[in-house]
Amino acid sequence: MVIAARAAIAVGETKDAQSYADKLRAHAEVEGSWGEWQSGAKSRLHTILVALEGNAARERAFDAFVGDLSRGREWMVSLLPDLASVFGLLSPRPSFAAMWENLKDHLASFREYQLGEEVASVTWRGDEEGLIAEMLFLAVDLASSEINHQVRLAAGEIVGSTGGFLVVRALLDRLLLAGGDWAVEGARIAWDLRNNPGIKEYLGCTVDRWGATDDLGRIRYGMNFSKLVGRPATPQTASLSSFYRLILPVEGDLDDFEPPSGFSSTAPGLWSANPITWTWPIRRPLKILADGSRFSLAILRRRAAAMMQRDGGEAAFGPEALKARMARLERLDLKIIYKKTEVTAGFRAAREVAGELFLAGELDTELIPRFLSISGGPDMIFPARVPQPRPAGIRRPSISIYFMRGETEAWFGSLEDALYWPETPGWHLLGSATRLNRPRFDQNLWNSTYLFSERTRSRVANWTKRCFTSHS
Repeated sequence: MVIAARAAIAVGETKDAQSYADKLRAHAEVEGSWGEWQSGAKSRLHTILVALEGNAARERAFDAFVGDLSRGREWMVSLLPDLASVFGLLSPRPSFAAMWENLKDHLASFREYQLGEEVASVTWRGDEEGLIAEMLFLAVDLASSEINHQVRLAAGEIVGSTGGFLVVRALLDRLLLAGGDWAVEGARIAWDLRNNPGIKEYLGCTVDRWGATDDLGRIRYGMNFSKLVGRPATPQTASLSSFYRLILPVEGDLDDFEPPSGFSSTAPGLWSANPITWTWPIRRPLKILADGSRFSLAILRRRAAAMMQRDGGEAAFGPEALKARMARLERLDLKIIYKKTEVTAGFRAAREVAGELFLAGELDTELIPRFLSISGGPDMIFPARVPQPRPAGIRRPSISIYFMRGETEAWFGSLEDALYWPETPGWHLLGSATRLNRPRFDQNLWNSTYLFSERTRSRVANWTKRCFTSHS
């Protein structure tokens, strides 16, 4: 209809164009949006009306646009990529410089600009480094793994700049003071930056504080920090809690770790007041602890439930707490994957149970890396590396994620020529590992290619073909 309306306008058939616009209006009212991400139907409708009626239609389009924004009918995130085209529709000569100045004036007066509430001027009483550290801490406080990773990258980028070390040190102090999962995230940041001279000196002054906890994740970090600064890495032992000596009635459902009814990737499921049911996410960690100690899965599960209850229970990670957390993310327009509060609390309880067993000498230490890898523990191998530009001479391969049968055969047929053997002065490429994600077929393909010499080039090409074929 849009194409037909434009064709009618081009040849002067305004009545036909108007009839198409009337049909478009009905469609846009039902499922229309201004941004192309959602549908763009309203933008296309008003483009036709402006072509028919001129500036009078622009004024009506402006009123309709503002009305949709004020009523919450338009999602701002989806609209952002198309703001320039929308403003070009609403005004014949939009001045983006003037818009930016208006926005700066507005934000200077309204912090909660989405709500339009006036707030008193807030003056940060600390220094500039402390203010940046507080902003990074608030980002970690959102409890999103994606944002936590961005904070780690930011810390790695700024630690070597002027004043950057002061920011990172203030951030680590803030996270360590908060304790719990915040302190674990702080330990991750400190471990990533352990080769920085200032961070290493800082760890030497605070090493005793990092491991002073029952959380096995932090204990492990504390031991590594101790080795790093040249101190004994053996944590202080502690007697086991009397809880483990309790003789409890046998319950058949303690082996049942089913998630709550209604649970999905987007829904938390029904809430239960029974603390035992809160431990449903930690079956695998508890099973490892049972295999590596003399205690049964039932007693370990009860101990984890008691710790989750101690940490606040429903008030800390129940429905209302989750609702408040999601409302905060929604208010900030953060459409991100969120680690549910109950799951996070469960992993923390599992690490604390493991810490008790470890400090009492009741845990097989060979199982610790495996346990920590599935319970939100430390990753001592893969740091959050700051992205670097590709070295000169190493070209980026371009492989489509959508393969039709003919395309796949053609790609296999040209694989011999597609293998790239770079020869760049000062660089020696020993090997490469590439992960190909094909979301359309929900497959992950690993291809590890090692470069030997020109004589084995054909052999490596054939091996690569077999590797891909076996996973297709």
